[in-house]
Amino acid sequence: MLWSGSLAFGGAFTNGSLTPTNPAAVNVNGYLLSNSGSDTTSLPGWTISNVDLISTYWEAPPGSSYSVDLNGVSGGILSQTFDVLLNHVYSVTFYYSGNPDTPANGIMLRQGNVAVLDGDGSGGVYITSGGSGGHGIPMSGNLDVTSGVTKSAMNWQQYTLTFQAISSTATLTFRGNLTQSSGIAIGNVSVADLTAVPEPGALIIVGSGLLLIGWRRFRKN
Repeated sequence: MLWSGSLAFGGAFTNGSLTPTNPAAVNVNGYLLSNSGSDTTSLPGWTISNVDLISTYWEAPPGSSYSVDLNGVSGGILSQTFDVLLNHVYSVTFYYSGNPDTPANGIMLRQGNVAVLDGDGSGGVYITSGGSGGHGIPMSGNLDVTSGVTKSAMNWQQYTLTFQAISSTATLTFRGNLTQSSGIAIGNVSVADLTAVPEPGALIIVGSGLLLIGWRRFRKN
């Protein structure tokens, strides 16, 4: 089962495309700063603080028209709490790059962090098991970009991590780690349940097979 895009039902993961509430406002300059702190309205499904919502300011990530710079005027936060099934294993996949602008301090390092916590994020424990591409570490994953990107060629990299649910909810959090205005950019986020669930058709076939076996045994008796 895959949840991404702009699905909005129950407590499932939603708005992986990072589509803002007011695209017109974001499109004026190709970006829009959100610096209100615990903003739950500008980006449906997400709680954001001190981030830039990006549309045309730079090249969009594959499969989406929007992205988020995790550093607005300093390190920001992008997070979402969603429903999960106990003991099921999930993957989180997204694209990341770095803001190509040179910040006031002249340092081109872009640094961010991604983690999944048990519960609503107000407490709980990290349940992320690691990432791909050599970036994953136990409990969370670090993202680093130093150079090699431009507004027209963002060189988006795909990143995947997995976790096993230990309660009924989990919180996915992206965080900008540096105190500067240019940070890690995130886009096209998706969450998939990797635990095998029989398709309805397969259940019908299995059920029919069991009925046939029972009928044959009845005939023999």
